[in-house]
Amino acid sequence: MAQFTTVLQQIQQTISRKLFDNLADKYNVNKGVRKMTALAHFSVLLYAQFKGLNSLREIETATSALTKIQQKSGLTHTCRSTLADANQRIPWLFYRDLFYEYLEQVKDLFPRHKFDQIGNLLSIDSTTIKLCRSLFPWAQFRQAKGALKIHTVLDHSGNIPDALVVTNGKVHDIRVGRALKFAKGTMLLFDRGYFDAEWFYKLHKDSVYFITRMKSNISFIYNRHIKHNCSTGIVEEWYGYLDGNAGNKCPVLLHLVRYIDPVTGKEYIFLTNHLDLSAQTVADLYKQRWQVELFFKWIKQHLKIKTFIGNDENAVLIQIWVAMIAYLIVKANHLKISKGGTAHQFLIFISTHTLMQIPLSQAWQDFQRTKTKHKTYKNVFSRIPLN
Repeated sequence: MAQFTTVLQQIQQTISRKLFDNLADKYNVNKGVRKMTALAHFSVLLYAQFKGLNSLREIETATSALTKIQQKSGLTHTCRSTLADANQRIPWLFYRDLFYEYLEQVKDLFPRHKFDQIGNLLSIDSTTIKLCRSLFPWAQFRQAKGALKIHTVLDHSGNIPDALVVTNGKVHDIRVGRALKFAKGTMLLFDRGYFDAEWFYKLHKDSVYFITRMKSNISFIYNRHIKHNCSTGIVEEWYGYLDGNAGNKCPVLLHLVRYIDPVTGKEYIFLTNHLDLSAQTVADLYKQRWQVELFFKWIKQHLKIKTFIGNDENAVLIQIWVAMIAYLIVKANHLKISKGGTAHQFLIFISTHTLMQIPLSQAWQDFQRTKTKHKTYKNVFSRIPLN
């Protein structure tokens, strides 16, 4: 009878072992280590992510029940002190680099975005995670509150993070935005929190396009005005320049689009430096920015990034980067194995089958058939009269 490793080890093996070992050598994380190597550390943190374990004690209790066969697959019983020591010893930069290396490995698996007129389509935004200031004194936010921010550049080809920057809660979004680099021809979507005329000019000089929402306190001097049929959502558009100090910082021709959502009736005014796009395309592109909000909602609901197994900065950053690697693992393996189901369903499958010794693709197909069967029963019973 064929022997299979656990589901956890099968998905973990999608990350090149050579890649992992090269990074371990680069950061010298295994020198003089007897109890917990970097690979064992990574395995137990992934296990904690998929099983939703909230503390060192929960991890210790869960791993103490492992069978000998399960331990042979890479996951071993982990004491609280051993894991805490590893969280201090292994630098978070090791997992940051592992994330980016794995991203390059799987990036081509994801389908391209649907807009043919542009190259890369990216959204930039941040989400705040509140922390107790007394337990996380390094996470400065307000006088009596702590927080950190995860600044994310989301690639709309697959809706996966293209870049991540983790800071304390006091760091403003635009400060991170100015420090990021983007390839020529990229279309960048962001909200008014990133409105900075000087940055706009820098992006324009770097041949990077952007779409954002116009601020109400900034005037616009136009030399061309076009009116549209309101039933389409596009009311009017202008071509011109920012006025006043903003115009001095960004002296380039810009395109302004006024759009009223036909469903909600809410008005939006979009600003872009891409002059060849139609007003409708500008509105359709900005709607894609909502995907970054959905990404934040997904990771907060399904990954362990709101409660942490360590209080020091290194341990917290390790957990965040491992969570992002887990997100990539789920998305990439879901595409590799089957196009059926959703990434959320695949995550549920992994969490319920983590330590089972079964072939991954076959188990996922059986899991989907079971869900379909249960759904059919539900539909049948829903047609039974109640009287």
